[in-house]
Amino acid sequence: MAYFCNYVNVIYGQVKQLRPLYSGKLKMKEELFKELLDSVKQAGQIKKGELHASRRTIISEPDVVQIRKKYKMNQQEFAALLGISIGTLRNWEQGRRKPQGPAKVLLKIAEQKPKAILESLSS
Repeated sequence: MAYFCNYVNVIYGQVKQLRPLYSGKLKMKEELFKELLDSVKQAGQIKKGELHASRRTIISEPDVVQIRKKYKMNQQEFAALLGISIGTLRNWEQGRRKPQGPAKVLLKIAEQKPKAILESLSS
């Protein structure tokens, strides 16, 4: 949540800085600028809890052991496939750590579309 809050503050500051440029070289339709500014303000309201988000995407925690077993690989092979250290893989499998961000998405793709992962690496 803190990352989201910082992101909203940065974006809001950047949009406010665009306003003086609007009359100069940067040409943006007034309607589009207002829509962008409203979106940033809504994000700030969501951050403060004054407004509820219209949608929320939650990526469930991947079962790393099951995904690896589906590939019929040992830990060393699966870690090499994903481009991570074997220590990271062991931490995920033993629950000491959880995959975050892109690694979590990659594991979901590996779980749902194993051929896509293997084909992308064989090209």
